Amino acid sequence: MRQTTRTVAPLVESSSIKKYFPRDLSALESLFAFIAEFRAKHGVRGQDAREVELIIEELFTNFVRHNDGQHEISVELATVDETICIRITDEDVDEFDLTQVPEPDPERPLEDRRAGGMGILLVRKLSQKVSYDYHDRTSTVTILKRLTARE
Repeated sequence: MRQTTRTVAPLVESSSIKKYFPRDLSALESLFAFIAEFRAKHGVRGQDAREVELIIEELFTNFVRHNDGQHEISVELATVDETICIRITDEDVDEFDLTQVPEPDPERPLEDRRAGGMGILLVRKLSQKVSYDYHDRTSTVTILKRLTARE
């Protein structure tokens, strides 16, 4: 059994599922299957389903590309009332608080803009709350997304 240092409260146990994925973009296919299983079980559909998948894909891809860790990345999903909770945890990595990244200025010419940041902006726009926790070299991003349509 895998032991994880947890400094944030666990998601709601009755509706929570969690899985570990290799730190590689080739894991996206199995990550999408995991998300689809969760969506089917909890009736997440339509625009909500697409947005949840996009949020998770963006965060997972950023963790793979930009964190220096060697461990698998965990993704945990839960529903609470009409909100989906997404928690992605990456162990033994340097701190990178995505909640502190400034928003790109769309008024600036492209050649004057800093590279990157658009995916984080997208995650923020699609979510009701984005929080970050870092403790003992473990980064945890928790997203709350309100659902608009469920089966």
